Amino acid sequence: MSAVYYPDITNTYIVTLEPNNGVGSTFDAFLTLSQNDTNGSLTGAIALTGSCFVSNLTITNNSSQDYWSDVAGSVFEVYATDPNGNALLSVGDAINSGSNSAYNVYYSILGGPCNGQGGTDSPMKPVEKRRLPIFRPGPLRRINRWNPTLQFGNEGRDSIILRDPRLTSFSLTMCW
Repeated sequence: MSAVYYPDITNTYIVTLEPNNGVGSTFDAFLTLSQNDTNGSLTGAIALTGSCFVSNLTITNNSSQDYWSDVAGSVFEVYATDPNGNALLSVGDAINSGSNSAYNVYYSILGGPCNGQGGTDSPMKPVEKRRLPIFRPGPLRRINRWNPTLQFGNEGRDSIILRDPRLTSFSLTMCW
């Protein structure tokens, strides 16, 4: 027997949920998931666009209806409700073996204006975090894009030379 390891699903994912046969509302969902290391259960929230739910959803485990939010290998199941009890049930299957970088998701809506709507998605993927630019120290270069009398330079010292009488009031922030 061989097994494939999947890392914990603890991230924010985005998915566009599209109804079967084009009947119903297409909407985007941002799933913020956190997996329990011990039992594989999922907690978190789902932020939505569209009008199928009265507000964002809370991921829950509902033993009375046998709906659980958990992960088992390459498959996860999420049961989430809004304050009125309208629910989104979604099941995802990993696209890449051993990775939680993308999932095919199948969903069904229980209650509310979109009751009975179900369908699939474009692949659910993690939301990319913006990387801050890396600033490297180095000498300032002479830059003059607006006026030849305004110069920035580092000629043995850090300085700004203002030679234009039109520039009398301005604000400057310098960071090293």
